[in-house]
Amino acid sequence: MFFNQALPSNLGGDAVRIWIFYRQDGVLKRAIGSVLLDRVTALVGLAILVLFTFPLAAQFIEDTTILAVLAFLIGSIFIGLIIFLWLDRFIALFFRLLPARLYHSIVSLAEDSRVVLAPRRYGPHVLGLSIANQILMVLVMYALATGLSIDIEISMLLVLIPPVILASLLPISFAGWGVREGAMIAMLGTVGVPPESALVLSVAFGFLTLIISLPGALVWLFSGSRKLPKVFSGNNDV
Repeated sequence: MFFNQALPSNLGGDAVRIWIFYRQDGVLKRAIGSVLLDRVTALVGLAILVLFTFPLAAQFIEDTTILAVLAFLIGSIFIGLIIFLWLDRFIALFFRLLPARLYHSIVSLAEDSRVVLAPRRYGPHVLGLSIANQILMVLVMYALATGLSIDIEISMLLVLIPPVILASLLPISFAGWGVREGAMIAMLGTVGVPPESALVLSVAFGFLTLIISLPGALVWLFSGSRKLPKVFSGNNDV
């Protein structure tokens, strides 16, 4: 969380996690795959939440452009999920064009993704935790809005905040700053929240996230994660 706030885009924390997992396990492709699967499940959890609340969104969001964008994002994520789960099948026709190590890494990632997200195995638990995490973020937003005397119902935030979080995940800014604020102003504006109030709410959420992530810097400094591993495994092919 700290490096997601301190490094460019939202990918800084992912790079650090890959490094830490690699130090622990010694297999680079498994470290990359686990972090990538975490990102995928977060996106899918957001998409499921937006999908379930879409009928409610259609009731009080009059801007059809916003509704169309939400529908497009939901569809894109689910299509991307299908491709991700069966990526080994999609690239099978091109395996002769890919380096052998890369091809086998992609196949391994697709197989792992089907294990993690399989409906009859870990999928319901993983996606349930992902959705619960997004709902907790909505509750945090509601607590901040109440503290800032912003008059908005929690049901509206349940509809409007997930798309804001989804937009802030785009790796085009520091920790989503700027993107999150623009999305917050646009989404909350659909229910009559003034732009300045939406901006203050978004900034408050950003600073709160930064504050609670600061202990991560101390963990990094004193956990030994900065040190290079003494021995590199021979099974660290990408």
